[in-house]
Amino acid sequence: MTRNSNIRIMVLPSWYPPRGGEFFREHSMALAAEGLDVTTMAVIQSSIRTHGLKNYITGKDIPKSAGNPTIAPGSFREAYKLYRTIPCVHKINIVGWIRNAVSLAGQWIRQHRKPDLIQVHSSIWAGVAAARIKRRYGIPYVITEHRSRFVFNTPEAQEMFLPWHMPLLYEAFTNASRIVTVSDSLQPKILDIAGSAIPHSPITIPNMVDTRFFNPAITAKSEGSFRFFSTSSSKTETPFRFFCLAHLEPVKGIDTLIGAMKLLIEDGSLNCQLVIGGDGSQRHILEEQVSRLGLQQHISFTGALSREEVRDQLHRANAFVLPSRFEAFGVVFIEAMACGLPVIAGRSGGPESFITDDCGYIVEPDKPPELARAMKSMIHNYHSFNRDTIWNYTINRFSPKAIAAEYITLYQEIIKSPL
Repeated sequence: MTRNSNIRIMVLPSWYPPRGGEFFREHSMALAAEGLDVTTMAVIQSSIRTHGLKNYITGKDIPKSAGNPTIAPGSFREAYKLYRTIPCVHKINIVGWIRNAVSLAGQWIRQHRKPDLIQVHSSIWAGVAAARIKRRYGIPYVITEHRSRFVFNTPEAQEMFLPWHMPLLYEAFTNASRIVTVSDSLQPKILDIAGSAIPHSPITIPNMVDTRFFNPAITAKSEGSFRFFSTSSSKTETPFRFFCLAHLEPVKGIDTLIGAMKLLIEDGSLNCQLVIGGDGSQRHILEEQVSRLGLQQHISFTGALSREEVRDQLHRANAFVLPSRFEAFGVVFIEAMACGLPVIAGRSGGPESFITDDCGYIVEPDKPPELARAMKSMIHNYHSFNRDTIWNYTINRFSPKAIAAEYITLYQEIIKSPL
């Protein structure tokens, strides 16, 4: 028995696999690996628009374990409940999701011992459910906020908050024992919503990366720390390979990246290529942009990638680039860094809190010339970045063990003095 084995945690995620939220599961696995007793209660939303009529009706990709948790990999328990939303009634769907989350958690609490604490992933909307569970059962909770809309530095982010959201968010934040944000950039908006009614000032604990899965690979094309590339390359030599991975949505700034690549190619002295991974509503528009600019030989799209395919692309790349317009944290950056890659990020909220000069560059979003200069600098100064330095920094700050230790310390403080 470990020293943490008597700490019982219920995890309440706002979304969960197979509908996203893989990092919530990894977080639970990290806590369980350190000896905590962890049970996850996941209400998974399904809609006709996003999942199709057949999946909406059958829910066939959701394990049938409501109220009867199964043992998940990593030695923690998971319970699922499918919630089918109704088209065009957003507020009713939110109320229904919250009610189902409270019901699922309550069923477990009545049948088993109460947890010492609830770990909430995102206030929208598991934080509201946790506030109501606390009111009914007296269980303290921690909210970890991941939502990039709280960065609130663009009109797109501001439009994601509706007036009737605010009382619900106020309820979630003011009843939490602690609020954790994955970067400092989320805190001003949270304080704007709840202000002095929050019992404790928010703290920051970053996201984690599975450093056992994402790690450097030395291939036959590698020389020293990185895949070989000569800064004196000609058009006949190996091109410098940038990799980008994102949901292809406006917030990710892929249009800016394509514009920057156009400037690099027009420079004429650089041999480089860009591989864009992921899918989304903007893919067709972005592919048309590439075609219109005549960049088909320099930019390729992979579509959606599995986790293993993402790692393979990172191992084949020289550098990672993603100029997001706003980003709560940016897990994909630390996945790239765990593979030893230098990175280029947009000044978007999260990335500037952890990307150091040793790891890469930060640029202003929506400025193709500035991004192009950073990419050119990355090519010319490539060998000044040390794979082992980037890798060790990532392990020490973002490994599951490091992040779990920060949470365990926080949990112990709350359990000792919950209010």
